[in-house]
Amino acid sequence: MTIRIPKYVERILARSEYEFDYTTNNENYAAGYTIRIKKATTQTQAGTFQKEMQRLLNWVQREYKKRYHAVNPIAFLLSVPAETHYRNQYAIVTIFDPIMKDIESYIKR
Repeated sequence: MTIRIPKYVERILARSEYEFDYTTNNENYAAGYTIRIKKATTQTQAGTFQKEMQRLLNWVQREYKKRYHAVNPIAFLLSVPAETHYRNQYAIVTIFDPIMKDIESYIKR
């Protein structure tokens, strides 16, 4: 079954790259599954960015539930800016397989 990737997810993933340097003791950090996503613009408000990340996570969970009839979480928001600074800011997100397998081609290498 082929997954349909919404345009907003494609746009978010186009701003992302794999995160190998993030140091945390968070159990949901996993090299190869954790990505760093840049704000759309330096002027993007922190609240807007947080909502955008939550929308991505909600889509991942919905797709996972729809395709695999599973409810356990496979997407986690590890870090997101709490305050707006007019520069590049990043969110750290982990998305596990099988959804990551379907969307990884949209992530910058």
